[in-house]
Amino acid sequence: MFSTGSDFFDVFMHVAAWAPLIPLCIIFFRKLYSRESFSLLMIACVVEILFSIFFLAIPADSNTYFFFNNIYCIAQFLVISLVLRSCIQNEQVANVFLFIIGLFVTSAVTYNAVKGFNRDNHLLYSVASAILFIEAMIVLAVILLFENRGMNMNPLFYVAAAVFFYYGLNGYLFFGRKFFFMNNLTDTQNVWKLIYIVSFLKYILFAVAALSYRKPVTEKPLY
Repeated sequence: MFSTGSDFFDVFMHVAAWAPLIPLCIIFFRKLYSRESFSLLMIACVVEILFSIFFLAIPADSNTYFFFNNIYCIAQFLVISLVLRSCIQNEQVANVFLFIIGLFVTSAVTYNAVKGFNRDNHLLYSVASAILFIEAMIVLAVILLFENRGMNMNPLFYVAAAVFFYYGLNGYLFFGRKFFFMNNLTDTQNVWKLIYIVSFLKYILFAVAALSYRKPVTEKPLY
């Protein structure tokens, strides 16, 4: 795994890599996997854990690392987009999400096949983060304007907020590394510190969503 230059953050990166276990265990033990949103969220957590294992064992900045990172970017985009789509009840908006998912995945696979999967593709990461950021913003607007009821916040709000916050910053950092930041060791270390901090917070918000969900109460017949 990449070294941040700080022993504390190096340990934190290992801890944050296993943060998906928190919402995964909560969803499993609360048996929320029968709901589409939470079952997809479980898949997203499993994908994150599996790729974290690969990244722990693979040297950073190697061709193998870039290969798995490009696959990870596409898989992560696909699953998180499906999670956000499951938060939308409007069929037309959900179909637009499906179109965007298909368009991006097809374009990303074709682009990587032509250029090579073993290259560090900042543009791909930036575009994926920007699309997820916009999708999360749409979901947040729909929940706040149409689906929120009184003081009880929709648990899916926390999922969308986590995606909005994480991919907004993630996209900015990758875009900045491509066009604005100096690609020296110090900048790279600072970028990875921020990414892992926000990633940890993302899974905390996923856990809050799983904890705050209340199963609908079914009334038993009187006779």
